[in-house]
Amino acid sequence: MSKQQEFADIKDAVEQLAEEYEVAQPSTSHSGWERLESQAAVLARMERLAGRATVGCMSLLPAETVEEEALLARRPLDQHMLERGLSVWNIHLESVYNDRAALGYARWLARDGGRVGTVPTLPMWLVVYDRATALVPIDPRNPAAGAVQVSGAGFLTGLVALFERLCETMRPLDSLCGGDAQDRPTPMEKEILRLMSQGLTDDAVRKKLGVGLRTARRMIADLMERLDARSRFEAGANAVDRGWLRPCACADDRPLPSRETQPSGSATGTAGSPRIVSRV
Repeated sequence: MSKQQEFADIKDAVEQLAEEYEVAQPSTSHSGWERLESQAAVLARMERLAGRATVGCMSLLPAETVEEEALLARRPLDQHMLERGLSVWNIHLESVYNDRAALGYARWLARDGGRVGTVPTLPMWLVVYDRATALVPIDPRNPAAGAVQVSGAGFLTGLVALFERLCETMRPLDSLCGGDAQDRPTPMEKEILRLMSQGLTDDAVRKKLGVGLRTARRMIADLMERLDARSRFEAGANAVDRGWLRPCACADDRPLPSRETQPSGSATGTAGSPRIVSRV
């Protein structure tokens, strides 16, 4: 099955679930679903979910949801998550380049450590926190109608899959900014290199970043291609040569301390194999 067909199937499934919700919803909250019937209620819930997040959030932001007032409300939430070391991924429409306020917000987020990309079309507005709770619009054509908070595992699986398929086709924001910016690693890519230098596996890296395994592997493969490396050891050495990483003065086999204990067996090399230890 082609990626385009797979994406279309996932999108159709998500839209079908949304339609079933509209038909089946009671006047009060359903188990796993909760209506938020005003913009103020949606913002209050976003503040609550962002404050409790432990991994991060990912958002689809169509044009009608990136008005300046909405972006001003989102910015402190995103900033707080970034300051706590969480991941923030936003996908905008390519038309974001024609919107001064939205472009300013997107570039700020990219500079401060978030990951931002663009695609030609988006199916709807969406925010997912910790891959466990999502906000979706009650009426995609009318953002002012409010949103529905969803926490059902089946629904979330489809929403996360939809986001990750869009990630595979999105164009990084920096790729249209001119100059050599697109060749320099983003803060998230530097973090990937740092985690790789500690010997973490692809699965351990994706857990740290709060992304899917396929997404993490795609990002790692892209970095290795840009570094002209055939191994992680070579990627680390080339990254140091280019100034993307700073070599640690004590380059032994001990990984750098991290906020989280590395799971046993996560090293990619065999015992005694050389490892580039570096700092970003």
